[in-house]
Amino acid sequence: MLIRGSFVSDARGSLGGITASRNRSGAYIRKRIKPTQVASDPRSRARADLADQAAAWTALDDTQRSAWDSVASAWTGTNKLGETIKLSGFNWFAKINATAALSGLTPLTDPPDTIPSTDLHPPENATLDASSQSLAADVDSSDAWAGNTNGHLLVFMTDGQNPGRKSPTGGFTFVASFAGNGTPVVAITTSTLPRVLVAGRVYFLRFVAQDADGRVSAEVVQRVVATP
Repeated sequence: MLIRGSFVSDARGSLGGITASRNRSGAYIRKRIKPTQVASDPRSRARADLADQAAAWTALDDTQRSAWDSVASAWTGTNKLGETIKLSGFNWFAKINATAALSGLTPLTDPPDTIPSTDLHPPENATLDASSQSLAADVDSSDAWAGNTNGHLLVFMTDGQNPGRKSPTGGFTFVASFAGNGTPVVAITTSTLPRVLVAGRVYFLRFVAQDADGRVSAEVVQRVVATP
């Protein structure tokens, strides 16, 4: 059912079984259609990670949980809408240890001395080569992760998307974790990818760094067109 008329001005969103929206012909309302959720590997993994971290959090003693809560209470950040947010000790515990697990690291039972994010400069010259089915990028050797063997840079990618896409659709799939080095890392490359690269298709890459203390960076997302 779709209804259009002068009584619909500029309403947007859903209420009950009705959705209000707008297209090139003007504002309209229609019956809300609830999408069918099809399980995807990224979504399934996220649920499994959260379950694992919840179990690990429960296994901590009261002193350890209080330590995470105490460090977390000193941090205040903003969300994508610019609103002030605070994360709980469990939020930070789960975020840090889920990231560490992807790098094969031992979970942290005690928090870092400070929670704020570690540094991550946007990688440069990121390329996806369809002929060699490989990913490569230059990284900033001054980032904390790059100069320590216990630091890591994690990379995720989307499916190939239409060339017109400017923002990603769908989830990100884990690609690889690159370890730092006493001689700081300046570039990363891998030919082990979870997606088959098709020349001309757009792929979005997500980069997240974790330093030797366990602190996790803000994510960096880049749009890359696969080359022949």
